[in-house]
Amino acid sequence: MLIQIGSKVRSYDFPNNYAHYVEGEIVAIFGAKISPVGYPCYQIAVTSKVSDDKVIENKSNMMDVFPPLNGTPGMFGPCNGVVAV
Repeated sequence: MLIQIGSKVRSYDFPNNYAHYVEGEIVAIFGAKISPVGYPCYQIAVTSKVSDDKVIENKSNMMDVFPPLNGTPGMFGPCNGVVAV
């Protein structure tokens, strides 16, 4: 499934570690030149957070996150941590 604005997604915090992630909706997609973080990224409006397979109940820290676009070169190879749900 193509990830686009409006898609419901899960964004994993670490490669090959599925116990830490956020879920939310893609509200923007940025190229490197206009990105607020300096690399091509998604902007995700977070609706839930999971850490060590436990849902974080504190809604006050549900800020938007800016993970790299899938395919962006990263320290451990291409980033592919955002998946449609």
